[in-house]
Amino acid sequence: SVSAYDYMDLTDLKEDTLRILKTNYPQNPMVLGKVSEDERVWWKFWESLY
Repeated sequence: SVSAYDYMDLTDLKEDTLRILKTNYPQNPMVLGKVSEDERVWWKFWESLY
């Protein structure tokens, strides 16, 4: 995950992941910057089940 690489200061992996995401999914909300901060917190995915 991009946020995990960012948190661990793994810039190369973060940039590679973003490049691949942009290449394969150019309309992805994360690429376009249209993802809210709440949606970026992937470890809280279970909250959407309620």
